[in-house]
Parts: sequence; C-alpha cells; structure tokens
Amino acid sequence: MHDRRDEPAHLFPDRACGEHKRRAPGRLDDVRSGLRQQRRGERPPLLPALDSVHPDTRADTAWAGQNGPVPERSGAQLHTALHPADHRALFQQGRRVHRDMPRHLRGPLLAFWVFHVVRDYAHTLTERGSRHAPRLPGLLAIAEELEAAVGPVEVVFGHNDLLPANFIDDGERIWLIDWDYAGWNSPLFDLANLASNAEFDHAAEEHLLAEYFGRPPDARLWKSYTAMKCASLLRETLWGMVSEITSQLAFDYAAYTADYLARFTRADEARKAVGV
Repeated sequence: MHDRRDEPAHLFPDRACGEHKRRAPGRLDDVRSGLRQQRRGERPPLLPALDSVHPDTRADTAWAGQNGPVPERSGAQLHTALHPADHRALFQQGRRVHRDMPRHLRGPLLAFWVFHVVRDYAHTLTERGSRHAPRLPGLLAIAEELEAAVGPVEVVFGHNDLLPANFIDDGERIWLIDWDYAGWNSPLFDLANLASNAEFDHAAEEHLLAEYFGRPPDARLWKSYTAMKCASLLRETLWGMVSEITSQLAFDYAAYTADYLARFTRADEARKAVGV
C-alpha cells in the first residue's frame, strides 16, 4: 500500500469537512502498519484482508472475505444492487469485521459518534454563515431526541460510511472500500447508514437486523435502530450543507443537501408516527 501522507495536501479531498486538506494521521495508520508487517512476513494476514484499490475510487483500503487483489474499477463503476436477502454472507462478514478488526490493530484509534459529528457540523455552518443556519436549532433539537432514543450501545470497530458506492461486487466477492471514517462506534450506525443510503424498505431492514443480530428485532432494537437511521440521514444532510460552502469540487452539493434533507424529513416523520 502506498503511504501518501508526505505528498501534497491538495491531492486528498477530506470528505469529513468538504475541504481539500491533508488527511489527519491516525485513522488508518495502524492498518497500514499492519499491512506492511504482513507483507514483510512479520505477522499473519489481517482479518479481514486489506489491499490497495484503483486510485479512481478515492479510497486507499478495501475489504473482502479473503486475500486477493481488488478488482480495478473506475469510480463510476462502483455500484451494486445491495439487498440483504441477496447478500447474507456480506452482513455476516460485516459482523466479523466489527468484532475481529480490533484484534489486529495497535495503538490509539479514533471514535465516530454521529451526534458529535452533527454538532460539530452545526458549529461550522454557523461560523461560516451558511444559508442553512436558521434550520440548525430545530435540527439540533431533533438530534438530541435521537441520541436519547438510541440509548446504551455496544461498541465495535465500524466503517462508518456505508454508501452503496463503497461496495464493489466483482462477481465473486464484495469489496468494501473507503475506510477514512473508520473507528469505534455502535454497530447500529453501520447498519442504519447502509439501509438509509441504499433506501431499504421495512422488510429489508428487518432482514438486515435479523441477519446481523441472529434474532428478529424486538421493540427496543427497532427503537434504537430507527433513531440511528434518522441520525445517519441527518449527518449526511449536514455534510452536504458544509460541502456547499467549503468544497471546490464541481458537484451540485445543494441538490445533494436537498435530497438528503427530504430523506431525513420522511424518516423522522415516520419515526414520530410510531412513537419512537
């Protein structure tokens, strides 16, 4: 794997804030170190396997259920019809990633708590005079409700950015790329993040939770999951808002924000309708 920390900072867009700047060390440095040791024969292979990917993906690591080269695909080709009924092994492997990855990493690792991220984005939007600033008090009030509804959580090592475009299906394996947000989190965030971004219906969500937890979801799990799904959509909405005023990429972030704001609004209304 090519360690790019010494190359010019402008080459690496930081999706966490929508700006072009050097990615902060610490997120994946221990993963990279482990890979170097693995290739020198100083340690057994990591579980899950990690390797480099095509530069067009704007990611520098990938995951699959076994060792092997990542298929070279351009960014435009990174898409697959993700449905839990079709990818049972994917979610079983995801559970394994959550629990087994920390056994192979050393040193401090970052945490990703979506409600802290939301509050931080809100500060950025206020400081930079975003056109969305008048919305923020109401959105932050909802975020507090959601955080309380999530309740106590299990902590695992999460991917934390499960967009459909971060999966590559090469016909034999499904690869998970773009680990820039990886860190400690509730497994519910990865599950809710995937379901909300891929727009799973209720039956697909129920299947997803049952496959992951090994049992049908009860009322407590549904409440936590539903709140986390809304939080995932809210974070993506605020990320779009921040990117509107910070990113130099030729992309319609205003439309992106509007799309995710509509998704969040629908999900939050559905949550309130069932009393979560």
